Amino acid sequence: MTPLLCDDKITLRAVEATDLDTILAWENDTTIWEVGSSMAPFSRKSIWDYIESYNPDIFAARQLRLIIECNDSRQAVGMIDLYDFDPMNRRAGVGLLIDRECRHQGYGERSLALLAGYAGKFIGMH
Repeated sequence: MTPLLCDDKITLRAVEATDLDTILAWENDTTIWEVGSSMAPFSRKSIWDYIESYNPDIFAARQLRLIIECNDSRQAVGMIDLYDFDPMNRRAGVGLLIDRECRHQGYGERSLALLAGYAGKFIGMH
């Protein structure tokens, strides 16, 4: 049986405390704010609080954030989110960020395919 959240190149995994500095850098990258929802910088404490209180239950939290990790290097290369989850209509928005140094290597396409498979097979989304 094929695992839901990994392929031969990447794994979609839970957010860990060790991701703090990486997420802080990504969230505070002003060059991508125009395509996201950020309007001001995040503090280190606010990102820490988010990680510490994160609830991975999409039905309770109405969102799911996963770190995209390269299988070979174990390096976080991005993150992918389901947000505004609507269980009644079985749909959600998708957010995707690939680190600037890791773009154009297929990580985004692979992440979307894995997330779509997970969402359809495991959560029952359209």
